[in-house]
Amino acid sequence: MKRAAHPRAEPREWISRVAGIVALIVGVDYVAWRFAVTLNPAAMWLSLPVWLAELYGLLSTVLFTFIVWGPMKRRLAAPPSRRLSADIFVPTYDEPLWIVRRTLLGARAVRYPHT
Repeated sequence: MKRAAHPRAEPREWISRVAGIVALIVGVDYVAWRFAVTLNPAAMWLSLPVWLAELYGLLSTVLFTFIVWGPMKRRLAAPPSRRLSADIFVPTYDEPLWIVRRTLLGARAVRYPHT
């Protein structure tokens, strides 16, 4: 029985994956060290919030690594058809008639594609 070919990650993906893994390992080690060694029991009112902020930074690193782990491969969009149209909304309130007339004439002259 043959195995299906597994798509290989591009070099840019490998770089981001390795960097993410290294950042997670270093971050977990740092947060554990900070909790075990450097928390000051005499000033826990300051020490604990700082440690929690560092833990939040580690959480954001985990989420960022999750996001960049496998970026989506997107296909190119189909070219637009030649029958595109657009609505032009001309809001008016207490405008002089000559301004409205010039605006509407300009809106009628709009053509696609803009070349």
